[in-house]
Amino acid sequence: MINDEYQCRWAGDDRPRMLRSHLRDCNASGCPGCQPCPERHCRVCAREHVTVDGRGYDQTCGACLAATRSTIKRVRSVTALMTTAALERGTNSLAALHAGPTANVEAWGHVYASLKAGRLCRCRTVRGQRCPATLPEAAGPLCAKPLCAHASCMRIRGLCPDLIAWTLDCRDELHPLWVLGIWDFNVRDHYGHLVPEDGDHDERRLTLDDIAAYLDTQLTALAHDEDFAFEDMAAEIRRCAAHLDQVLEIAPFTETGAPCPVCGRADLEKSYGTDEGDDRWTCPKCAAWWTEKDYRAKVTGTYVAFAPALTASQISQQYRVPESTVRRWASGWRDRHGAQHDAVVRRHGFDGSRRQLYDVADVLAQRDRDAADDTADAG
Repeated sequence: MINDEYQCRWAGDDRPRMLRSHLRDCNASGCPGCQPCPERHCRVCAREHVTVDGRGYDQTCGACLAATRSTIKRVRSVTALMTTAALERGTNSLAALHAGPTANVEAWGHVYASLKAGRLCRCRTVRGQRCPATLPEAAGPLCAKPLCAHASCMRIRGLCPDLIAWTLDCRDELHPLWVLGIWDFNVRDHYGHLVPEDGDHDERRLTLDDIAAYLDTQLTALAHDEDFAFEDMAAEIRRCAAHLDQVLEIAPFTETGAPCPVCGRADLEKSYGTDEGDDRWTCPKCAAWWTEKDYRAKVTGTYVAFAPALTASQISQQYRVPESTVRRWASGWRDRHGAQHDAVVRRHGFDGSRRQLYDVADVLAQRDRDAADDTADAG
């Protein structure tokens, strides 16, 4: 039986989950709870307790284990539809890419090891220059990206350009056979399992069905193995399944709303009940939730009042600037004197419903300028 005596909350990526109780030296005024939760949490969702009475600690909760098992089966079933989709969409489609073969995981590993060792470096033979990996260490500013093609960054990192090009070439990154194949290779290497042999006693090329069946048999042991990165495997397989759904245009639509006012790490997602009273807005990161009534009364109002970018309709409701005026300021306009003006309101991408967002500060500044001009003309 899972010990769920403690009710804890998310308090930050760099902090443990906190109880509602307080430490002795805490000033309880305004503190939601500062005592760390003593329970161990699931390493996939980082939320559920995995302390089992009479047995000690597990590593993964049952819900995350079952979800990962279901995701592997979904990848297997959705991939079977790729060939039909490829026949309809053509050979240059993503469906054709995922219906076709992928790189051999073990052979890819050998090439990667050769690149790291410098055996496949073409700096001297093709580029006529010394490889950055063989030069003395250098210091200096770097790009925010972990890998880039800038010569100065490659020099400071001491990485061969061929190794960077090989690493960035990720056209098969979300191919189902590649994703599951990588983890099949890692699991077999972790447990010392051999690849099945064919009739000539040679290692046979594994199919997606072979890999999915093997991972399914090992999944329970992997979920509770401290020395295996089960949370990484679950996240990559989940990402692969979501990508396949998008390729086939069968991805479920998730209605998103305002950012979570508790953690701020994700937009709230709506789930529908039997009636409006059962509807919930839930944060996928910290699991905090609100009813439809609370969301409209509290969350949306707080978000709109302080958000740096809003849609034209939200700006119209909150700041009394007509939607057509906001769009005109964002695209350029001609005033009543015939003078042409450039855009003065910046666009900030789209919200969860693909509606254009506009900079609130720019809108308010232009509104004030128009008011000042009207006052000057009247004077």
